[in-house]
Amino acid sequence: MSWLEDSEGQVEYLGTTRAAQWLADLGFRVSPATLRQWRWKGCGPRFHKLTDGGEAYYLIADLQGYVESRVYYNTGELAVGAGV
Repeated sequence: MSWLEDSEGQVEYLGTTRAAQWLADLGFRVSPATLRQWRWKGCGPRFHKLTDGGEAYYLIADLQGYVESRVYYNTGELAVGAGV
């Protein structure tokens, strides 16, 4: 078991590429480049970064929470210029 796995061997943290794949598996067209851009802009799902210039890691629960927070009833609910 590595620090990226919970006690049952399930991966809880995903790197950028795997996080993009996880979102794609749900049907969302999000590339690793999009996740990097969202980090730079300060929007998108929360992430963890242990060192400057190091890999960013996404907690699966944070990816799930981000997806769940992006639910709208109509396009008028989206704030203009609010980012992603």
